[in-house]
Amino acid sequence: MLSLFFFISIQAHSQNVAPVVDDIPDQTIAEGSSFTTLYLDNYVSDDATSDADIVWSYIGNNELTVSIVDRVATISAPDADWYGSETITFTALDNDATDPLTGSDNAAFTVTAVNDAPVVSDISGQTVAEGASFSTISLDDYVSDVETPDASIAWTYSGNTSLTVSITDRVATISAPNANWNGSEIITFTATDN
Repeated sequence: MLSLFFFISIQAHSQNVAPVVDDIPDQTIAEGSSFTTLYLDNYVSDDATSDADIVWSYIGNNELTVSIVDRVATISAPDADWYGSETITFTALDNDATDPLTGSDNAAFTVTAVNDAPVVSDISGQTVAEGASFSTISLDDYVSDVETPDASIAWTYSGNTSLTVSITDRVATISAPNANWNGSEIITFTATDN
């Protein structure tokens, strides 16, 4: 009786599997607010690479600033008046020495517009001799508003009792109806956007 034996060598090689990155949440904030920081360890899984050994990168931001330190992502809008939306792709790279792989997930970061109040700078006071005329005031020179052009700003005034104030085409004219009047009044000019 003859027996035949075959020996087969079987070798199992472990194969690297890409990290799985998912469920990074979209965020929406009002202009001037802050996004919630992202702890990226919460959004990645990799059987062969620990969270601490994952290397993170990102793409897709133009107006927003992204910083990743110790696997924590901070997203901010450097311009406090910027609003809009950007989709940022976060990518996790594992630490396999021979076949490093990546996994990615997108998240949308949206900043909604908020009406910013007009900013009125100091309007200089004026002193004139009794009977003389005050200089007119071009109010456009004293206001700025990131959303409203000067021509659309509505102006009002208060504080005058003896002086007469009129505003035409955003130019203030102040006069004393009584040519013999002397004294001092503080007039407050208020700009309202549209």
